[in-house]
Amino acid sequence: MQSTYTTNTYITFSAGKSLFAIDTQYIRYITARDMLSTRPVPTLKGDTKEVFDYQGHVITLYRFCEAIGVESQADASAALVEMLRARRQDHIDWVDALEHSIRSGEAFTKATDPHQCAFGKWYDNYRPEDPELAKIMKAFDAPHKHIHALAERLLKQADQSETLDGALSELAKERGSTLRELLKLFNTAAIRLEDMVKPVVLVIDGGERTFALEIESVRDIREFSEQEQIPEQDSGDNAIHQGYFKGWDEHLHIHIDPALLRYHLEKRFPIEIPEAG
Repeated sequence: MQSTYTTNTYITFSAGKSLFAIDTQYIRYITARDMLSTRPVPTLKGDTKEVFDYQGHVITLYRFCEAIGVESQADASAALVEMLRARRQDHIDWVDALEHSIRSGEAFTKATDPHQCAFGKWYDNYRPEDPELAKIMKAFDAPHKHIHALAERLLKQADQSETLDGALSELAKERGSTLRELLKLFNTAAIRLEDMVKPVVLVIDGGERTFALEIESVRDIREFSEQEQIPEQDSGDNAIHQGYFKGWDEHLHIHIDPALLRYHLEKRFPIEIPEAG
C-alpha cells in the first residue's frame, strides 16, 4: 500500500548537543557567513545586532547558538586558537630564558617537566574529536618533550666553562630544528581549528518578516515525513519549535517553526529596523 504521509525536505544542523531541522520551503537564500557584508545597529536593550541588505530590505542577522543560550563551536574554536598562540609564545620565551640562564649562570625557573608547563597540563587532557586535529595534536608529543629535556642537560654542560660554547651552539641548533617544528605545529593546529568552523547564513521567511540565521554549518539535507514527527506536548511561551522528528537513524531533530523562531528572536533582541543602504 502506498503511503499517504506528506514528506518535506529539511536542512538539518546542530547547536550544542542538539540537532535541528527547518523546512527548505522557508529558506530563501543560503550563503557563507564570510561572504556577507553586515553592519551593526543598536538594539533597544543597549547592545548591537548585525544587519545587511537583501532584495531592497534590511535583514537582521541572528546567531542561533546565542539565541538558544549554548556555546558556539566558532567561539570555542576561537578561544582555543587564542590559547594556542599564547602557548606558542610561552615556548619561544622558554628557550630565550634557557639561553639567558646558560649565558649568565642565573637560575632557570621555568618548567623543565613537559607535563607541568601551561601547554603540557592542557595537552595531557585534551581529546579532539576531529581526526585531522587529533593527528596534529599527537605530533606535539615528541618535540614538546624534547624541548623541555634540553634544560637539565644544557645547564649541566654550561656549569663547566669549557663546554659553555657547546651548550649555546646546541641550543642554537635546537632553535632551528625542534623549536621550529613545535612552533609550526602550533600554527597548523590553529589553522585547522579555524578551518573546522565555517558558519552558514540562512535567509528565512518568518511570516511577517524575513530574517537571517547564522548556524555553525549545514549538517545534512534530508527528508522527513509526517509519520516521523512527534508533536510537542507543552511548548510554552518561548518555544521555537512545533515538535520533533525521529528518522530511520533514531536521531531526534527539533522541528523549528520559522514564525515562532522569528517571534522569539525579535522579543529577545528588539531593534528598530533601519532603512536599506
